Amino acid sequence: MERRAQTPVLHAEEPRRSAPDIASALAGLSSALVRELYVGGTEQRVRAATRLEAFLGLDAVPHLLDAVEQEEEPAVLASIFESLGRLGETVALPAIRAHLGADDPAVRSAAIEACLRLVDEDGERTALIEQGLCDPSPVVRRRTFLAAAAIPGVELAPWALRFRKDDDPHLRRLAFVALATSAEASLQATALDALLDPDEAVRRAVAAALERRLGICVREIAGLPPAEARRAIAARKNQLVGTLAERAPVGRPHPPVAEAPAPAPLPIEATGAATAPAEVAFEDIERVLLAAIRGMHLRELAVELGRNEADVGAAVQRYLVEGRLALRGTKLFLP
Repeated sequence: MERRAQTPVLHAEEPRRSAPDIASALAGLSSALVRELYVGGTEQRVRAATRLEAFLGLDAVPHLLDAVEQEEEPAVLASIFESLGRLGETVALPAIRAHLGADDPAVRSAAIEACLRLVDEDGERTALIEQGLCDPSPVVRRRTFLAAAAIPGVELAPWALRFRKDDDPHLRRLAFVALATSAEASLQATALDALLDPDEAVRRAVAAALERRLGICVREIAGLPPAEARRAIAARKNQLVGTLAERAPVGRPHPPVAEAPAPAPLPIEATGAATAPAEVAFEDIERVLLAAIRGMHLRELAVELGRNEADVGAAVQRYLVEGRLALRGTKLFLP
């Protein structure tokens, strides 16, 4: 009986006691976090930006934008831009764009990443990726590549092909892994070149990616003497380009070069280099593609050349591996 008498008293008093206290505490915390954006130390200001994002959500945007106008510490600016990018309010774009050319690489990286989250126009998105990937700082190039990889629908292959020989081994690793995990047989074949990379981490990462993707063992190639490794890679490329079209994942369309019947493996000369099909010269393909600014499907190319589609497909496979042609989505281009 005694417990029953106490229960209604506790429930009746609880709302009257806690509601004002909670409201006051929330208001106080919000004010404290906003204040820390301006008067706290560097670490406090960095944490304040993230906490405001989590605590206030979209209501944090005006406070973060106000702080940008007077903030000079790179770490804090980077933190604010990261929060603004995650919050997704395009009203923040002008303030962020103003720092795309900042002196500090961390600020440039964060600004590019935030803009990539906020812009919705393909041309501007591509220009931002190009800007970041051409940055002199390897940190900016790496973070831009990763940010581009996170955007649905962005085709990484053209950029991955470009950065196979970047000075930064971390970016080379990202580029080669992107190629290794591509659905295109010719790009997977190109990733085999990473087994000759001077950086062990690049060789190890790409070998693992290829083995997981393709179910073939390539790791031992990296341990061969250079001449033997090049011959082994050339042989493996022929095998991949000639047969992977038959092993495309169920439910995914085949790339255009795979629409032609799979050609027999290309012969390997004593030098280890595969010979291109003599019947379809690269110069003939180049002449047609120079006039096709929007690219061409394999079947269209064969019609323009007046050649058998299987023969053109075999030649295209070779030129893709050599890097003389590029495959973007389902169309062929000159690099």
